[in-house]
Amino acid sequence: MKHSLSQNFFSTLLFVQLILVSPLVAQTPLTLSHAPNTVHDGEDFNIFFKFDASTHDTANALILDLPRSLQALRLYATDSPVKFSAKTLSYRNRTYGIFFSSEPLPASLSLVLTLRPSESFSERREYIQAHLVHLHSREVRPALMDTLDAIALARLTLNLTLQPKWRHDNTAASFDSLAQINVFLPNQRAAVLSLQRNFTAEFWLRSTALGRTVLSTWSGAASDAYALEVELLADGRLGAFFGTPFSFSRLVSQTFVGDGTWHHCAVTHDSAQSLMRLFIDGVLHDSARTQIHRAAFTPSVERRTLLYLGSRAGRERFFHGELDELKLYRRAKSAQELANPEILERESDASLLVSESFSLSARSALVGERPEIVRTSLAAATRIRELRAELQNGTIQLSWEFTGPPNTSGFTIERSTNGTTFQSIGTVAFSPTQSFYRFTDQPSDAALKVVFYRIRANLPARSALFSSTLKVGLGTTKQFSLHQNTPNPFNPTTTIVYELFSPSSVELVIYNMLGNEITRIRHDWQPAGLYKYVFNAADFDLSSGIYLYRLQTDTGSETRKMILMK
Repeated sequence: MKHSLSQNFFSTLLFVQLILVSPLVAQTPLTLSHAPNTVHDGEDFNIFFKFDASTHDTANALILDLPRSLQALRLYATDSPVKFSAKTLSYRNRTYGIFFSSEPLPASLSLVLTLRPSESFSERREYIQAHLVHLHSREVRPALMDTLDAIALARLTLNLTLQPKWRHDNTAASFDSLAQINVFLPNQRAAVLSLQRNFTAEFWLRSTALGRTVLSTWSGAASDAYALEVELLADGRLGAFFGTPFSFSRLVSQTFVGDGTWHHCAVTHDSAQSLMRLFIDGVLHDSARTQIHRAAFTPSVERRTLLYLGSRAGRERFFHGELDELKLYRRAKSAQELANPEILERESDASLLVSESFSLSARSALVGERPEIVRTSLAAATRIRELRAELQNGTIQLSWEFTGPPNTSGFTIERSTNGTTFQSIGTVAFSPTQSFYRFTDQPSDAALKVVFYRIRANLPARSALFSSTLKVGLGTTKQFSLHQNTPNPFNPTTTIVYELFSPSSVELVIYNMLGNEITRIRHDWQPAGLYKYVFNAADFDLSSGIYLYRLQTDTGSETRKMILMK
């Protein structure tokens, strides 16, 4: 059984607004199915077309009128064996991608066009025109481009805005289908994927290669049962499959996922309801009952289950694209949770058994060949860092650091008296040239002893991004003391001493005068007492200069300076 179903700092954001131009004939045979809203510099993206022709139509070619900043890579049909020959012409400061078939196109056809934007540093308006024509290969010459409007059977125009974009410091796993790496996750290291159990599998995905396996527990043998296989289907949608010997069921996304932009994908299974659900970008797209399949998942089947990434059983249908933040749970996450997925730094669910960030330094739970680690444009990987509070004359000075995409909407400051229910108390505007932000709050209830804060950033790639929650004590007496480091100046070691007068969570951060973090020491709970930390500048290859160290506790924070003199 095979279910091969018919998919450093600034660079360029490409926002695609699609406008259908009035066709040259009464009933146009060429329509646009989907194009992504946002694509990134150097990252391929797909545009999906639908061709429906009457029996007397003879169209056999698509000519693309492109700006020099876009390159047409390929055009192919997802539901037909038709093959296109390709040619590129440069004419009058435009690039023309010409794709033609030796025979007229079939009456109904789904087409996928793959484009690649080159680097751009200034915002400008551009357009793409797609002309459907009847063409002989000998007619392909520059002069033909002057007559496209006259000979076109149909035409589509896509208006484009190119503008600079932010490149994130996040990394992701890059899978090359030609490399055919064999990487998997044993059951002993993760939630057991079985239709007898609850589970959630979620990840971020970006790809233009269709008809590939993203992750799979299927051996490929028709006689084997499997709980999950996720594929990019040949038509650009995402499919989730589960099966028993010689039969299978599938869930399919309602939207295109293989368009070259980042999408959050999740599959949940609720064993009590015998229900599997497929979520794309936090929205439920499909569901299927699993009750009649459950009996096949015996303990012996569960024990030998392996979750392969980027292939089916490490042997076929190899994935080509990027994955990030793969997470497995032994429970079915709710729609509300998946609508605003947690970032890895805030995950605290005890059922989380693997949280694979594909970072260069994190120890991987995966077995086999390691995928290539590359920098990613995933906006959801942006973090709100260094949220801190200073008490000054009855007011609370909040500050935080953030670097994100230039179309970030801004920040909302939220406050809580119990750490659970938060209310908005103000907003701060975002600036792409600014990384440090402040907000001043003065709680009106004088009886409050403690208050909680968090920052919400609105990002284009997801509904919102939350910082960690900061607890601030409002007592008049500070419950800690931070001493001056000794010796000071120092080379290369110095001792930092602090004293807690009551139990507290503690975070000691050392950073330079530019605000760049050097090291962070975190203790979720420490009893009252005197503590020492020896800082060795040689471990971090630091140059001479002034450095800062900050102690953050439940009742406030304090910052001091120290001098490294070599």
